[in-house]
Amino acid sequence: MERTNRFFPVLFSLVLLSEMYFSFHFNVLLQLVVLTIIILSLKRIKMPPSVLSQATPLVVLFLLGFIGLLFQGYPLKEVVKDILHFCKPLLALSIGYFITRSLPDYRAFFKIIVTVALLAAAIHIFNVFFVVGIHSSIEDVREGFLDNFIELFAMVILWFGRKEFPLFGPRKRFLFLALLGLSSALYFSRSMFVVAILLTVSALGYSRLNKTALKALVLVGIVVGGLFVYLSFSKPARNSKGIEAFLYKIKNAPSEVFNAKVDRDNHRELWDHWRAYEAKRAFDLMRDQPQSWVVGTGHGSLINLKFRAPLDGPDGHGMRYISIMHNGYVFVFYKTGLIGLCVLLFFLVRLYRYLYRPPLDQRHAFVLKLLSSVGLFYFFTSLIITGVYIPKDCIMLFLGGLLAVEWKLRVPQGQSSVSAS
Repeated sequence: MERTNRFFPVLFSLVLLSEMYFSFHFNVLLQLVVLTIIILSLKRIKMPPSVLSQATPLVVLFLLGFIGLLFQGYPLKEVVKDILHFCKPLLALSIGYFITRSLPDYRAFFKIIVTVALLAAAIHIFNVFFVVGIHSSIEDVREGFLDNFIELFAMVILWFGRKEFPLFGPRKRFLFLALLGLSSALYFSRSMFVVAILLTVSALGYSRLNKTALKALVLVGIVVGGLFVYLSFSKPARNSKGIEAFLYKIKNAPSEVFNAKVDRDNHRELWDHWRAYEAKRAFDLMRDQPQSWVVGTGHGSLINLKFRAPLDGPDGHGMRYISIMHNGYVFVFYKTGLIGLCVLLFFLVRLYRYLYRPPLDQRHAFVLKLLSSVGLFYFFTSLIITGVYIPKDCIMLFLGGLLAVEWKLRVPQGQSSVSAS
């Protein structure tokens, strides 16, 4: 391995941590700098066809945004903002892939992921117990720490991959799992709750459709259905504290996403259905531009909320126009039209279908499950937190690394040892 490549694991860890704690614009700049360092450091920059084909839909989505731009004139600032949003997943995937491919031992990639997740978990737990205070409200506990999905993937690696990729002894593994589990629970995040179920089901192989998987899905459906029946009778209050507030958010989750029939002047009702309201406004605006249903409104287009929403903090003046929304499917549809939505779905389906590829051995089978899990992760998070285009996202970096590990396991050792090199 080249001397300059020895710094890559540290660089990768810093990019992952930065994604968790710093702003979107800072991370775009950092990732541009890191990718430039990688390009200058490696003798050869090339993605194999299998990885390149997986990244191609992201390139297509980026280019599609320029078509809608031809029909309208948008402020340059907003155009640049959208270009950065559509570039960022490509930057992250490329960084994850090239750094992991340059590592002499692909197991080092998993150790980086787990180590970064443990550090993030320790920071989170310290914040909850010693900064905010465990007896504070859930809103205070979640302030600045809404979720951290890399901790969930690290738990999957430690537990379900303990035979294929043993990173630590039994005692350390148990301690690390406990730390990650406690941190994950303290996020009080509905999204993490659902993703934890999805990752467990996928790691067990039940996300592959067959009789066993259908039985497992029915069982999960019964449990989830039972939870909502219980919540409909217990009726947790909207302004309650602690666990009851978390249960209210779970109960409200379906209507928050799908029920857009709200009174905009009733802010209590509006905030409970905010994701659906954003989507409704996007569809209303697209009706004024018939071509947008096919090619989208383009980079730089904004969504008129029809009032100043307090989305810029307590000291802000409110935001009447927004460029990104919670529903990733509607976001892509609004910016790139039906063509872009189909491309996004193609990208996600291809990720999910890694589970159906014949594995070479147990290690390869585990990596295929992880890749499929990333697809399921984005299928779900695209519905509620923008998915692939969420401003802060470590999972695309993780995906790039996984694609490199899968390639290393699949090609002959002599070829994979050539640096990326």
